[in-house]
Amino acid sequence: MVQVIENRSHVEGDLLGWEPTSSLPGFGKIEILVRKVMPVEAFPNLLGEAAGQRVQIYVPERMLLSNAPTPGTKVAGWVRKGGPVNLFADPNHFSMTSG
Repeated sequence: MVQVIENRSHVEGDLLGWEPTSSLPGFGKIEILVRKVMPVEAFPNLLGEAAGQRVQIYVPERMLLSNAPTPGTKVAGWVRKGGPVNLFADPNHFSMTSG
């Protein structure tokens, strides 16, 4: 059994694409090119090696449908690792800005 520890990383990057629905109800999935990863105080940073990589992040579907982001949109905010491969955006600390 895999043990998950509470963790957060502040990630900044560029949106490559997104899907409004995914295999996880209520979430969409974005793919970003990570430009920068910083620790979030009081949490382990499990994404420290992600800078320069493409990653997929589950985002609440309402954030995607209300913004309809396009490739190149700037993405910034807290992300947590929820298992060996799944990343989740923290909706209270996550934004997508066209730019």
